[in-house]
Amino acid sequence: MENFHPLVVHFPIALMLFAAVMDIAALLFRREEWHTVAKWNLLAATIFGLAAIGTGLLAEEEIPSSGIKHEIAERHELFAFGFVGLATLLTAWRWWAGGGFPRRWKWGHLAGLLLCAGLVGVTGHLGGKLVFEHGVGTNLRLTPPPAVKETPAEKPLPKEPESPSQQKCMVMPEEDIDPNISSVYNGKTYYFCCRKCVRKFEADPEFYLTPDRQE
Repeated sequence: MENFHPLVVHFPIALMLFAAVMDIAALLFRREEWHTVAKWNLLAATIFGLAAIGTGLLAEEEIPSSGIKHEIAERHELFAFGFVGLATLLTAWRWWAGGGFPRRWKWGHLAGLLLCAGLVGVTGHLGGKLVFEHGVGTNLRLTPPPAVKETPAEKPLPKEPESPSQQKCMVMPEEDIDPNISSVYNGKTYYFCCRKCVRKFEADPEFYLTPDRQE
C-alpha cells in the first residue's frame, strides 16, 4: 500500500505556525481580518493533523518493534496526538466564541496557540530524525556493506550456488523463501518470502539477525 504520510505531514506544520503568527500580528497591529485568516489556518491545521496521524498509523509497519527507531516513533506519535488534541480544543474554543479571536481569556488562547506550534514543531523534528538519520520510509542503506579487498595472493571468491542454503524467510521463519527475493547485508545475501519482508529486514537488519531469532 502506498505511504501517503510524507505527503501530508508538512501541511499541519506550516498551517499551525502561520496561524500563530497571524494571531500575534493581529494583536500587535489591531487588524481584525488577520484573526480570520488565523482561524481558517487553525482549522486546516487540525484537519491535516488528523490526516497525518491516520496515514502515520498506516505506515507503522515500517518501524521495528524495538530499538532506537521504535523509541523515536513512540515519542513522535505522542507529540502528534498532543498537537491534534490541543488544536481541536483551540478550534472548538474559537467557534464557541463566535468564530473570531476570543476576547475573554485571549492570552490563554494565545498561549495555547504557541504551545500547539511548539508541539507540531517537535513532532516534525522527530519525524525528520526517523527519515534522515534512520532511513525510515526510504530505500537508503545507511550502513553499506564494506568493500571486499582482493589481493594477488587471495583466491577468487567462489560463486554462490544456484540454490541458496537458506530455506526459510528471515522475517517470517514459518514461510519458505522465494530465491528471487533477496537483500545483501554486510556482504551476505539473505532470502525472503515477499518484498514486504525485505523492507522490514532492511529497516532494522540487526533485529532479525539476533541469535534468538536464528534458533
